[in-house]
Formats: sequence, C-alpha cells, structure tokens
Amino acid sequence: MVEGFSEDGAAVRLPVPELLSELSGGAHEVFDEAVDGGEWLTDSDLVGQIRGLQIMAGSAQAAQVVRIAQFAARTLVDTDTGLQRVDRGVGFVDEFASDTLAPLLGMSHGPAATRVRTSAKLAADLPRTLAALAAGDLDLFRAQVIAESWPRPVMTSARRWRRRSTRGRTRRRPAGSVRASARSSPTSILTPCGSARPGRALSGS
Repeated sequence: MVEGFSEDGAAVRLPVPELLSELSGGAHEVFDEAVDGGEWLTDSDLVGQIRGLQIMAGSAQAAQVVRIAQFAARTLVDTDTGLQRVDRGVGFVDEFASDTLAPLLGMSHGPAATRVRTSAKLAADLPRTLAALAAGDLDLFRAQVIAESWPRPVMTSARRWRRRSTRGRTRRRPAGSVRASARSSPTSILTPCGSARPGRALSGS
C-alpha cells in the first residue's frame, strides 16, 4: 500500500507484516472463488462458509480495533529532555490519531475519529463485547454502538492540555481528597500533557 510520496517523488509504502500479507492473500482467494462460482456448494456448505467468513471477519476487525486503540494511546509529551513519544495506555486517545489513521482506514476525518474513540472504549472497557466481535457473534456496527453508549468518556490529549492550561487558576486540594476522588471517578484526575500539539510528529516517528 502506498502511504504517500517522499520529497524526491519516490513512493513510500507501509510495511505489512508477513502474517497479515498471507491472511490477506488467502482472503482474496476466497473472494475470487466466491465471485467465479467455483464448485457447486450445497446449502450446508454455503451456510458453513458464511459462518466461517463471519468469524474470520470478526477476528480481523477485533484485532484492528485493538491496534487502533494501541496507536491512539501514544502521544508526544514535553519533558526536561525535549519531546518524547509516550504510551499513555489503552483508553487514552491522542487528538491527532484519527488524522493519521483516516486515510489508512479509507475514511474521512469524522468517521475515523468515531472509529478511534470507539476502539479505545472497546479495548479498554468492554472486553466481553470485543471478544464477541472476535468470535463472530457481534458485528462491528453493533459493537461501536455499544461503545458509544458506554458512559465513561475517553481521555484525550486535548482535554489533558485544557486542564493543564487552567490548573494554575484552580485551588489545590489535599492529597487525601484527590485520592478519594480518583477512587470514585478515575477520569476526574487528569495528569498534564506537556505538548500543546501532541501527535504533530507522528508522520516522522
């Protein structure tokens, strides 16, 4: 797959792991056989293939969900030694992750942002829903609907930066009250992200 072009006009291709290349090739063979007709299949054979393809597609989609969540969890942080790439953990979403992933997913920015956000929720908070998707018992659309209705919002680098910019104007609370608040509502404790433009260097990392 061509990701773009370098300054000298050479095509820049994304590296695809060998295992995924083999799986993709096998899936194309199954598609070609289905389109060309192939051998006559009984109703049972067709139903078996439909179910098998559902499981295969669900497993691939669930794996992609996890990888999207893992990528979105990485952001740039301003440290004493300069900007560093930091993994905030699955459930965190860098505000520029969807910009990078949109063309890879064949989506415009809005749908890609939704896909990134729901992937973070599925991977971090909804393991049973994710497992049902991988088993072919739940389609991706319904999994995303469940994730969208999940009450806990994802933490983004933009929200962290806004909290950092207003922290100096808020009254400091005793450590005990902070810990109690964290236990009752984990998302109420926001640690600052040092970069005002986290994720800017994604394409160059």
